[in-house]
Amino acid sequence: MSEDHKALPWRHISKASSAALRYIDGRRKGEIKSLATPWKKFNNISMGGIEWQTITTIAGMSGSGKTAVLGQLETGLKDLNEKDDFAILSFNFEMLSSRLIGRKLSNKMKLTTQQLYSASENFTLNDNYYMNAVQEARKLNKYDINYVDIPGSVKALEATILAFSK
Repeated sequence: MSEDHKALPWRHISKASSAALRYIDGRRKGEIKSLATPWKKFNNISMGGIEWQTITTIAGMSGSGKTAVLGQLETGLKDLNEKDDFAILSFNFEMLSSRLIGRKLSNKMKLTTQQLYSASENFTLNDNYYMNAVQEARKLNKYDINYVDIPGSVKALEATILAFSK
């Protein structure tokens, strides 16, 4: 039988019950905590934030702000969970990571991305603003966030995640 046709594993309800009780006990003792996000409302409806060993999908129409949410989430997770040792691997197939960083910089500097990139008719970035961008970029460089800009097959994504997790 090929890999695609192998039966998936199953477990008896007693094993699932034991796992549920371990989880409940770990949460009540404070041994298991979620990663807090920058959004109090989201944390309140989702077990205190994003749970370990879960996949969180952000979906929406084009131009609805998914990339902006991702940008806030990446740095927010690191800022709000400083005691937790984790790295972020972010797959970005709609926008290059350098452009994501540009968005983060423009937000921190309270400029539009057009202003940051000197693409506005009324604004050209001067040396002081540029040095501010350099300082903000140095701060961002301290985060353990990694980007994958090149799309690939499901197998390539799996290999990337496995290699990164080691």
